[in-house]
Amino acid sequence: MTPIQLGVSLALACVALNSAGQVLLKQFAMRLPTLASVDLTLLALPATWQFFLPGLACYAIGMFLWIATLKLMPLYLAYPIIGLSFLTVPVLSRLWLNEPLPVATLAGAVLIIAGIWVSSLGAQG
Repeated sequence: MTPIQLGVSLALACVALNSAGQVLLKQFAMRLPTLASVDLTLLALPATWQFFLPGLACYAIGMFLWIATLKLMPLYLAYPIIGLSFLTVPVLSRLWLNEPLPVATLAGAVLIIAGIWVSSLGAQG
C-alpha cells in the first residue's frame, strides 16, 4: 500500500469517526433540557455520558488519525475527502435518529462527491 493509499484509508476512517461523533453528540444534545437551563451538572448524569464520552472519543481518535493522514499525503488531496461527511452525517442521522433526509441534501452530497472526484484528478497528473 502506498503512502497516498494509506492516507486515503485513514482519511476515510476520520470521516466515519467524525460522522459517528456527530450523531452521538446529537443524541447527547437531545437529552439536555432547554438551552437556557443547561448547566455543567448535567454532565454528571449517566444518561448523558453514554453518548457524550463515545462522541468525544470519536473526535479524539479521528484527530490522531487525521494527523497521521497529513503526514502521509498533501493537504490539498486529504482535505476534500472530509467533504464526504456531508453525505455520511445526514445518512447516519436518518438511520440512527430517524431525522428526515431531504432530496436536496442528497443532491448536494452528490455535488460534493463530484467535487472530491475532480479534486482527486490532481493526484493523477
